[in-house]
Amino acid sequence: MKRASREILRRPRQQRAGYRQLDAAELATVFGRETQPPPIEVATLVPNKLKTMTFQDSLPRLPIPKLEDTCKRYIDTVAPLLNSSELEKTKGVVSEFQTGSGKGLHDSLIARDKMNKHTSYISQDWSQMYLSGRTPLPLNWTPYLVFRKDPTPERNQQAYRTATFIHASLAFRRALEKEELKPEVFHLKPKTTKADWFQNVLNLTPNKVRSYVSIAAQGYPLDMSQFGSLFNTTRIPRLGIDELRTETRQEYKDHVVVFYKGHPFKVTVAENGIPIDVDQIAARLQHILYDTIIEQNESPVGALTSTDRNTWAQWRDELELDAKNKEILHVIDSAAFTVCLDDDKQVGFDSKEHLLNAGRLFLHGDAMKANRWWDKSFSLLVSRNGWVCCSFEHSWGDGVAVMRWANDVFHTAAESRAKPRVQSPTEKPTLMEFRLSDGAKKAIATAQKRLAKETARLSYDVSVYPELGKSALKRLKVSPDAFMQQAFQLGFRKLYNETRSTYESATTSAFKHGRTEAIRAATLESKAFVDAMMSDAATSASRLEALNAAFARHSEITKEAMMGKGVDRHLFALRKIAERQGGALPELFNDRGYAVLGENVLSTSTLYNDCLCLGGFGPVHEDGLGIGYSVTPGLLFMGVTTYSRDAAAFNNAVWESVDEMKRLIEAGK
Repeated sequence: MKRASREILRRPRQQRAGYRQLDAAELATVFGRETQPPPIEVATLVPNKLKTMTFQDSLPRLPIPKLEDTCKRYIDTVAPLLNSSELEKTKGVVSEFQTGSGKGLHDSLIARDKMNKHTSYISQDWSQMYLSGRTPLPLNWTPYLVFRKDPTPERNQQAYRTATFIHASLAFRRALEKEELKPEVFHLKPKTTKADWFQNVLNLTPNKVRSYVSIAAQGYPLDMSQFGSLFNTTRIPRLGIDELRTETRQEYKDHVVVFYKGHPFKVTVAENGIPIDVDQIAARLQHILYDTIIEQNESPVGALTSTDRNTWAQWRDELELDAKNKEILHVIDSAAFTVCLDDDKQVGFDSKEHLLNAGRLFLHGDAMKANRWWDKSFSLLVSRNGWVCCSFEHSWGDGVAVMRWANDVFHTAAESRAKPRVQSPTEKPTLMEFRLSDGAKKAIATAQKRLAKETARLSYDVSVYPELGKSALKRLKVSPDAFMQQAFQLGFRKLYNETRSTYESATTSAFKHGRTEAIRAATLESKAFVDAMMSDAATSASRLEALNAAFARHSEITKEAMMGKGVDRHLFALRKIAERQGGALPELFNDRGYAVLGENVLSTSTLYNDCLCLGGFGPVHEDGLGIGYSVTPGLLFMGVTTYSRDAAAFNNAVWESVDEMKRLIEAGK
């Protein structure tokens, strides 16, 4: 593990700029408050005046930036990451690219985009990037999101809470299929754009211009093409590049697959796509948990979904040679989604230990139990004491679709307030048992040990800063996201005395088939701010000036990224054009600046939604940090993963930085 001592760790904790870690009782109080359910929205899935896909055909297309703009932004982006000689060399490489090979690639990209007006210039290549990734899904590609508790305590029992989420998810799917789900719109003037009269106007507006009318009123429709892959979708392992498969036939839409102790069960939860009664779903889950006498599966096939994709592809092909195995795999592939019922109950928010247990359970699970099926579009993971988590495979979509599902399903599940009623299952779940060769059993054991080894070397920590939140930052007239990103930069410098590539995901879903763009948060302005904070000669006034400049720059590049004017996706598309053309890649893609930028040592993502209380993901670089953070109204929350650094030390350094920045801003008011 990389040393992270330096001055910050040698000082007694109480001397670190005023930051104080909470004791166990304080943590329990804070987490108890933050995990309480929000006000429940009623009638979340009622039919809407506007059809779900009403804006889809008229969404603006994702713009391709001008080559000269991308080249200039690229220089600005890599400048804080390189020394002076490296930067001069990179400037020369970029200049040659802009006037030489890059121009031809850019022209080819524009021509290709004109021939594919039904989509975005990034969509196909970006999906193939995910599907061609050969590394294992857990820790590398799969994030997790933990829901708050149901407001009715009796409904938080494991089987019943799971049943409410299954029922609400199927109701969401039905509303989506009937186009009764509200369109996804970012409302800047909701009094206008949510009003009945305005929605009536939109219904009378020609389809091809409907999005532009909404945008003119400051209601920004978002792309919903990914929603079709939320349900009944599986990433099928193949050699070289995987296949994304969605089952659309009605006869396969009435079941989920539940994993318990590594065993898969087929559970009927709907009739002709309409969810059955919640209490009956709960009864069928109860049967699995309590009426089925079953031991831990010694060879859980789900373990194979956690290994590298080529290895899993080979073993899946072998499994399918057996007709029974092939049928079981089809049942799993075609399921609406998978549900993983875990026996773990020492998880939750009543102590730091239980919080860390929850994070690890939902991030990677117990590798030896292998009670997961990582290939499904999403899985519900539910602990014995009723905490519900969504774990989702990333190739099919991004946060917009998942967050919309999460919000609607949480509120739909909770709005009933009905108490559980005991029933007997009218149809019992079907236990599905694979027929395994000795070779397959050995491969499963190898996969279990591999993931166990990876999780054992992962440093993971979750912590909070309870004296500041979104409300207080707004009063200070500070962007919460910009504030957190500068704290990451300062905290990292305090520990490691360096500036490294930082990635923050921004959605480009305001455009047809938009995916994401990178916000490159390590800017020249953030570096200047950190320099000022680390300099004994800097005054408070100069530090505050530098901090405000860093805030302004972060807000600027965030807006650029969301409007499709970032650096990463344009260069990615140009590189893909070059690869298809064959021959040597342009020097830009072999330059040190390009390599350093792509390291993403600090991989960051904000995970806040008022129905969620925890989330995270693994580091994307061996030397990196995976930073999932939330700015709630009342506190700052951060979960960190890393292989080679110290997650807890980084959290402490960030909170010290937060404290220093807070006092600096308050003193300047």
